Amino acid sequence: MSHHAILSVLTKLLLLAVIASVHAEDAVPFGNPPAIHGETKCFAAGSLEPSTTKSTGLVLYSMRFCPYCHRVRLVLAAKKIPYEIINIDVTKKPQWFLNRNPLGKIPTLQEPDGTLIYESLLVAEYLDEKFSSGGKLLPANLTARVQQKMLLEVVNEKFIRKYRPDRCKSDEKNRNESVEGLMEVETMLRSDFFSGENVGFVDLMVWPWLSGVSVWKELRGLHIPTGKYPKIAAWIVRMNELPFVKQTTYPLELSKRFAVKYNFGRGTFDCNLGLST
Repeated sequence: MSHHAILSVLTKLLLLAVIASVHAEDAVPFGNPPAIHGETKCFAAGSLEPSTTKSTGLVLYSMRFCPYCHRVRLVLAAKKIPYEIINIDVTKKPQWFLNRNPLGKIPTLQEPDGTLIYESLLVAEYLDEKFSSGGKLLPANLTARVQQKMLLEVVNEKFIRKYRPDRCKSDEKNRNESVEGLMEVETMLRSDFFSGENVGFVDLMVWPWLSGVSVWKELRGLHIPTGKYPKIAAWIVRMNELPFVKQTTYPLELSKRFAVKYNFGRGTFDCNLGLST
């Protein structure tokens, strides 16, 4: 057998072993996951419109593992705003959802009168402005509020918009940009939280990305020792202690499991719900 043939066989065996391990995980749910609000199956094309869309309260169209949706769920939980959640299959969106929102974007917030608001930052700021419960996440002072928004825009530009986990492993340029961006964000954390001494709007808006750095490091070949971002690592510990963060954040192992399944074309937005996929 030639050298190339041997390599080909070994590669196939390795791939089969990885796929087998993913199949094996299907039968073993993670123990004691946090009680995440909205743990319901997603609705895909051909599904009937759920009756909850006729609720008299707020409805959030979401997807369990979407970081942009996570932003909004964090705000809702932090401010203790009651709402119903409808998860959408973002690869096969149901027509009844597209009839409501022609752009098909999530997160989408629906008011009781049917008014729709989308784009995660706009939805988050809208909720913060409208609901006083839980205190304001953005400062009341105009200058301070604008400074917080500018800081968030810098983090978006330096890291979130550049960080492409799907390209990190094969794209050295993107990998280097991601590492450099994370190092720059590290210098912007000058207190316990990005928003200052107390958790605030910026922290909630960047959490869905920065909280999962260790998972993407394992999955995508983005190897960054935590010693290189000690302030962010300490911030992650502080954030994980907040009740509303615990209520909305999946265990890293579950997020990793979803990503592995998704990469092998077996992605399911109902991952770990005990549903057939």
